[in-house]
Amino acid sequence: MHSLTANKPMTMKRFERELFVRVASSQTLSSNHLPDVMAQTQMYREGGWGWFVVLSAFLAEVIIYGSLKGLGVLIIAMKDDFQTDLWVIGSIDSLHFAVQFVLTPVASSVARKVGSRVVIIFGGLLYGIGLLISMTTSNVGGLAISIILISGSGSACILSPTRAELAFYFHERFALASFVALCGAPVGMILYGPATQVLLETYGWRGTMLLMSDVGFHLILAGMLVRRPKGVYAAIPGTSEETGPDARPSEGTDNRFGQWLATSLGLDILINCRFILLACLRMLYNVSYGGVMVYLVPNGQALGLGTSQASFLTTAFGAGSLAGLSIGTLMLHTKALSLHVTAAIAGCVTAMSLAQAAFIQLFVLQMVNSFAIGFGLHIVVEVVSVMERFLPFPDERYVIVLGWMSFLSGVSTSIGDVTSGWLHHVTGSFHGTFFLYSSAMLACMLLLLVDYLRLRMARSPNGSR
Repeated sequence: MHSLTANKPMTMKRFERELFVRVASSQTLSSNHLPDVMAQTQMYREGGWGWFVVLSAFLAEVIIYGSLKGLGVLIIAMKDDFQTDLWVIGSIDSLHFAVQFVLTPVASSVARKVGSRVVIIFGGLLYGIGLLISMTTSNVGGLAISIILISGSGSACILSPTRAELAFYFHERFALASFVALCGAPVGMILYGPATQVLLETYGWRGTMLLMSDVGFHLILAGMLVRRPKGVYAAIPGTSEETGPDARPSEGTDNRFGQWLATSLGLDILINCRFILLACLRMLYNVSYGGVMVYLVPNGQALGLGTSQASFLTTAFGAGSLAGLSIGTLMLHTKALSLHVTAAIAGCVTAMSLAQAAFIQLFVLQMVNSFAIGFGLHIVVEVVSVMERFLPFPDERYVIVLGWMSFLSGVSTSIGDVTSGWLHHVTGSFHGTFFLYSSAMLACMLLLLVDYLRLRMARSPNGSR
């Protein structure tokens, strides 16, 4: 029996064409079964309410990544207040960034069961409460609990679940929707960097954290914009396509609970070769991304810049990030260069810029270099985001894919950022720290080459499937 491809999203015209072909060629699909098949097959419509979901994802990126950059501006004031080492406060900020990734598989699994809107709203509440508590703490332990565990857990409930909802509204325009959503991060960096410095000079770091928590509570409103389409991509009962967390274990299975747990958490995703390659790419570039978010401003101050000048480095980084996302989306839309070539060129630019970041002393040159870092890094982010969207998994499992991607990225970010902070503590400079970030981007280029060669071999006559 022919079955409709329920796992692939389709436009209305494609749905009607495929349905006609399958019905015309099938002798076993009777008219009585046709309404059931149409009800269980998602008729894909580009956009619609999905643009409000894009707005929600954009706002989440603005607030979360902007606040992360704001924490980088506050890092020295916090160090002086608590009378501790810079790497201790830097590690707290880095682990805040990492925890939002590490806990994402849990948030994604819950979102798949109860709906993303509930999880995102709960995450916005946690995020605001965490920042609010941090301003009242009197010791480093309390600061770590509030920023890492409470606020970090909140952000884990927001970013990936919100971004995953885009898959239910966009297929052909996914690159455009992803571009608009991801633009929130650089916009947040552009706005939060100088604004945080002004607030710090006016109210101190505790007053600044209070205002940041007020903005963080607006993530609750962003969560209210998320709404999933009424239809879902479902498999036709009785076929081999019926998979997922609600699928019943096959008869004769001894460990049914283990099978249910594996399907609920999407553990089978972890053995997909393409997933592993893309996950490693994300792990490596997030080592650089998380480190730059925390140590870009302290590096500028260590090179002799004033506090106001150093805060504008985040603006340059954000402007470069916005430009990188724009150019990356244009390259993907026009197909002027392949995905791998686009990401490889951008990765090389990022690696060179990171390698020289700890040596440039002139303010203007640091601004240009920060722009280049953001430019190249966010082209890589955009390319990998599009690659993730078209992994061979149905749309309803996309939130699980992002969950595991984020988890692995969080593990690498935690290790990388703590290591980079320790390098600064041991050497007394940021030379080793930024060389570590540059090496991570070079490793990304090697993985892109491996993925490119793997695809070429798969498409060759001898390796075609």
